[in-house]
Amino acid sequence: MTVAAHAEDRPAARLRALVVEDSPDDYELIVRALAAGPWRVRAERVEDAAGLRAALAGADWDVVISDHNLPQFDAFSALALVRATEPEVPFIIVSGRIGEDVAVDAMLAGADDYVMKHNLARLRPAVARCLEARALKRKARAAEARERESESRLAAIAAHLPGVVFQLRQPAEGAPAEFVYLSDGAAELLGRTPAQLLANPREILALTAGPGEPLAARLRECAASGTPLLWEGQVGAGPEARWVSVSASPRAVGGGARVWDGIMVDVTSLKNAEAKLRDLSADWERRMEEERAAIARELHDEVGGALAALKADAAWLRRRVGADPAVHERIDDVERLLDALIGATTRLAQALRPGALDLGLSAALEARTAEVARRLGIDYHFATNDEELALPADAAMALYRVFQEALTNVTKHAAASRIEVELFATASEVTLEVRDNGRGLAPEDLAKPGRFGVRGMRERIARLGGWIEVSGEPGRGTTVMAGVPRARPQARA
Repeated sequence: MTVAAHAEDRPAARLRALVVEDSPDDYELIVRALAAGPWRVRAERVEDAAGLRAALAGADWDVVISDHNLPQFDAFSALALVRATEPEVPFIIVSGRIGEDVAVDAMLAGADDYVMKHNLARLRPAVARCLEARALKRKARAAEARERESESRLAAIAAHLPGVVFQLRQPAEGAPAEFVYLSDGAAELLGRTPAQLLANPREILALTAGPGEPLAARLRECAASGTPLLWEGQVGAGPEARWVSVSASPRAVGGGARVWDGIMVDVTSLKNAEAKLRDLSADWERRMEEERAAIARELHDEVGGALAALKADAAWLRRRVGADPAVHERIDDVERLLDALIGATTRLAQALRPGALDLGLSAALEARTAEVARRLGIDYHFATNDEELALPADAAMALYRVFQEALTNVTKHAAASRIEVELFATASEVTLEVRDNGRGLAPEDLAKPGRFGVRGMRERIARLGGWIEVSGEPGRGTTVMAGVPRARPQARA
């Protein structure tokens, strides 16, 4: 029996109610109670299992309302049948006689609510509450489905990225951050499946504990400060070791927790290319130094010798000419020109290949410092803790070229009244510091490409595994510091 009813003509949501009831009168009361609500009610009555099964198969229902005791049926059987075919449809028991124990058992079995027939005023709010709960469940399930789809999409994208997408989680401020997600790229890059690594997150840190600062140490710093994670290092050891670059950004997720979303990329090929470039650059620099040395020898031996011979010839001519003042004046001009050429040749040869380096780096630096200070008319100070310092030729030349660049700044730009040079050697490193008290540097000066040959100095020192710093303040002078290891750094994979 199907009944359509509504309280008044107004736009309202449709309510399809399936009522399991053997009494037509009670069915009418139930429909009237529903029609008094905010719905356009379409209802149907069944009173046995066959009728209920046919009704469930023939239409979609918003709610099933069932009497508890029927001649051929009961609410528990009806509930089992509804849940087997329509798990989400709200099921409400309406009964004239139902004990508290039976009501509790019905709720435990999956009923959504129960209403006494003598209090049908409760039926409308009970139905509304059940419909709202079903809508919330559907929304939650849809949100979960969207989240699963999003996760699946992200996982598919991550699987095709050339690296490992990961997530770190810090449950509370001060707590350690641990890996909670790794993309499938972990199998190729780290040699373990994501499941294996996440089962023992410390293994990831063990794999990234190669030469240099371990990832674990950098991770502790970032967890303590909540800053982005930036790290570069090796994974594994020996011939199979790989270089990886790690970057991740933090975000707060509530309750004092943070997560870092990031990526780990294999940069081994880039490192290999950099190593080859360094080798090529070092070879080019070596060839350039050899060429400079050859030109310096040519200037000293050939050009310098020829100029010296010409000066001797001028002296010979002076002794053999008469007393003609004009001739002697011309010979004076020639000798002055020869002296200037000899001086220029000597300076060029020294710039190309300082002969003083043959006596050691300390002697070369001190001699050049004194020469520049004398020419500029300024004070100088030179200090070293090792007068007999012995360095490989390329290391000595690299420090000397840095020194030359610093002195070029002093000569051309600084307007200084004093320069200080210190050469300090330890068992593992040699450092050079050149300071002046001149005009100094503004921050934008340091940012200029090629300022004071900084780029060239950095590349030259970096090839030796060293470091360099250029600093200064306007009106407070400039400081150039560089350091190189006394032992050669091992070649990187």
